[in-house]
Amino acid sequence: MKKEKLFKMFSLINEYSLYAILFFIPISKAIPEVFFTFAIISFFGKKIIKPEFKVFRSNYNFFLAIFILFSALSLFNSPPFLAKSLIALIFKWCKFIWLFLFFQDAVTDRRKANKAVVIFVISAALVSIDCIFQKFTGFDFFRHYDLAFMGNGIYAVRAAFNNYNDLAAYLVVSISLIFTLAEYMRGKLKFVLSIFLVTSTIAFLLTFSRGGWIGLLSSLVFILVISKKYRIFAAFFISFLLVVLLTPETRERFMFIFQQGGDANRFINWGIALDMVKQNPLLGTGVGTFIDHFPRDKTWVIIGYAHNCFLQIWAETGIFSLLSFLLFLGTFLYKAIQLFRSTKDYLALGLAAGLFGYIVHSVFDTHFYSLQLSFLFWSVSGLLASLICINRAQESKVP
Repeated sequence: MKKEKLFKMFSLINEYSLYAILFFIPISKAIPEVFFTFAIISFFGKKIIKPEFKVFRSNYNFFLAIFILFSALSLFNSPPFLAKSLIALIFKWCKFIWLFLFFQDAVTDRRKANKAVVIFVISAALVSIDCIFQKFTGFDFFRHYDLAFMGNGIYAVRAAFNNYNDLAAYLVVSISLIFTLAEYMRGKLKFVLSIFLVTSTIAFLLTFSRGGWIGLLSSLVFILVISKKYRIFAAFFISFLLVVLLTPETRERFMFIFQQGGDANRFINWGIALDMVKQNPLLGTGVGTFIDHFPRDKTWVIIGYAHNCFLQIWAETGIFSLLSFLLFLGTFLYKAIQLFRSTKDYLALGLAAGLFGYIVHSVFDTHFYSLQLSFLFWSVSGLLASLICINRAQESKVP
């Protein structure tokens, strides 16, 4: 009896810690870390009492394990940065993959999944209001962060994120989810979600993030192709594109792509990443060592990341690591598409579309190396994986 009570207590702490992480992702860096600590302690607490791991048996989790294996093998190329590589392996990758697994283990029925989505949507709605507040006052009401100066008199909103691109990545995921749910829902819920969609889209445009725009447009194409509701989703796609091209400030940011030197630093960083790949194509330079192998003679370039997550994974951990990660993403999204086609679950479609847009945006930025955006990706992915697991469990019960 005592064990049952302990198990129930650990389960509740684990579940509500994950809900808290979802809510606080766009508001704070420290609070999700605190709740992750609660989640990991409660997870192992309940597993000591009842060691059940069936939920983790999926091919996409297998590809993640292979990814971690080859990332660990890259440590052989890490000296003299071995300590740094170990920290990167544990705290930039293993930690968040554990978060992905926690969601699969904790969100075991539709009621819990719906609760997690409601919490995420409320948080996203608050962020969109914060962006509009920041645009008019010059600071956000969560952290008092100011606007980001873009040049030529343009100021971008960033809410409580480090920069506008991070905010855009968050909004790509939340808009995709809210958009699909608004189409699916009826009555008052549809009206409320439509309002959230409008405020989120306004906030998204005010980020002036070109990579974010590409990510959202990719997400909308994903929804259009998978749902086959061409008229409704194509209308939103075209409307969004027209607003970008017809509004003076957004048009100026869009045209910056084609101006000389517009993305010079990004292209230089891509070239440097490819040079690193040529030197160590199989196991990379060592996880977390990209900055340490960056050529010091290129002092005019912003040093830090490759500004392409997949190139950086390849450069740091090698081709096998990259391939296993791509196999994870491809298999995972394929399972989500299968789930939607068999159940017409618009929640699964919205989550999958948001993740697809996030992945496309990651080709131009550093999302998998950002604390807040790592929490975002692995939490939302974990929630989607939970839906896949719930559906699989229901199918197994059908005689």
